[in-house]
Amino acid sequence: MTFELPLLGSGEGWHQIVDTALPSPQDFSDLKTAPLIASQEYLAGGRSVVVLMAR
Repeated sequence: MTFELPLLGSGEGWHQIVDTALPSPQDFSDLKTAPLIASQEYLAGGRSVVVLMAR
């Protein structure tokens, strides 16, 4: 399912902390090095858990 991400303030972005649909070790990220989501949408896999953080 594709989710539209809320707009953030200038200089902020969404970072992927957890996505259980991804293979290990990409499924969990350290808070300091979490990958930036480059799109305004996020595709969540079926029966998965996704945690994003704005910073």
